[in-house]
Amino acid sequence: NKVSYGFVKERGVKKAAKDACDLRAKHQWVYKTDITSFFDKIDRERLQWALKSAVRERSLHPILMQAIASEIATVKGSQATRILRLGIEHGKGVRQGMPLSPFFSNIMLSGFDQEIEQSGLRAVRYADDLIFFASSRNECEWIAMFCSKELGRLGLQVPPIEPDSKSVIYEPTEPAEFLGVSLTPYGGSYRVELTKAQIDVIRDELLKLGSIPELVSRKITLPMLGHLLALRRNGYLAAYDVCHNVSQLEHELVKLQQRVLRRLYADGLGIKLATLSGSARTFLGLE
Repeated sequence: NKVSYGFVKERGVKKAAKDACDLRAKHQWVYKTDITSFFDKIDRERLQWALKSAVRERSLHPILMQAIASEIATVKGSQATRILRLGIEHGKGVRQGMPLSPFFSNIMLSGFDQEIEQSGLRAVRYADDLIFFASSRNECEWIAMFCSKELGRLGLQVPPIEPDSKSVIYEPTEPAEFLGVSLTPYGGSYRVELTKAQIDVIRDELLKLGSIPELVSRKITLPMLGHLLALRRNGYLAAYDVCHNVSQLEHELVKLQQRVLRRLYADGLGIKLATLSGSARTFLGLE
């Protein structure tokens, strides 16, 4: 269908962001939400029924049913407390770590996607992230009720529109966040930009690589680090090349790589960087 972009061939995050931006240029009010604890709240019986209807090859059904019924191994102590705090319940939902979970999510929500199309709504869905485009606040509020009603039929929920909620109505002059990017007003239209929050997430993740205990826990040695940093950098730039401000991210990544190396050499290995010669700094990859 035209609504679903997650885990669909020739679609994905970048196309979802670009198409969402194009839709906003025509319909500037935005209702953005996500499905509360989606994977953990999936009704297995509903999913099994939908799966049998969609997958005609019956010999696959027993294997798929076993995947749906997968559980987390029994654990005790702090791990058990953490799992309980996350809302994961035995006999309910599907486990997000499974390769089949994305497929299950699209099967579970295919009827919801059809209702969106049949209602003439303009939307992009990536797994449990939803964004709709409307002509007024009233229409956004109606869409919120529509989502609550239709997802309720599946035993699922979206958060109410309230302060600090994941359900938000954006006015035409406000940047609308979706999938880590922002649909930002610019010159009478909109463009895709990387949000500060997402840059902060990338920064925090990369800076972890400046800790020797962290590297050892990940089984990363010094000869591997340079290659890993290059892979991370290229991966982020490829993922966000649809963003107008990707050059800002590229500049930030160069600075972050230097911070990682400086922290690793100075704090982790005790090297006095100020005493190094120019050739020594070049050898260590320092600017």
